[in-house]
Amino acid sequence: MPRTVSTLVATCAVTLLAAGCSGGSDGESPAPAPPASKFGTEFTPTQAITVKPGEKFSVVVRSNASVGDRWSVRRAPDPRIAEGGKGEFVSDAEPGQKPMPGQGGRVFFVFTAKEKGSTTAELFNCFRGCDSPQDQAESTTHLLRIDVS
Repeated sequence: MPRTVSTLVATCAVTLLAAGCSGGSDGESPAPAPPASKFGTEFTPTQAITVKPGEKFSVVVRSNASVGDRWSVRRAPDPRIAEGGKGEFVSDAEPGQKPMPGQGGRVFFVFTAKEKGSTTAELFNCFRGCDSPQDQAESTTHLLRIDVS
């Protein structure tokens, strides 16, 4: 019996190491991060964003359009301080696999730092089109502070 338990524990440990040890806040494993050169330095909407002039950076949010997520930049940063903000969706599909219909992923809002200074931007998830009071209540706003130094 002890050998069976230790074999089971060893098998589970190897499986966890092979699968990776990280998980998203929604309980799903996130997709592998895209190459840094494509999206620059990655930040979550709750992190302090401090970058250097000329640096490419992105703000990353979890998204699943099939459940109603509709992320956008509601208010762009001061273009003298940072420009861009185009969102690009990256599916949670494994590399080389076709995304499944309804599969979630991440949206990378990509910016480029310009001059030194501080600015703000606003990301907004208009949940299910903000059509009802309940949908409006479930919508999310993130105010971003961007410091270029």
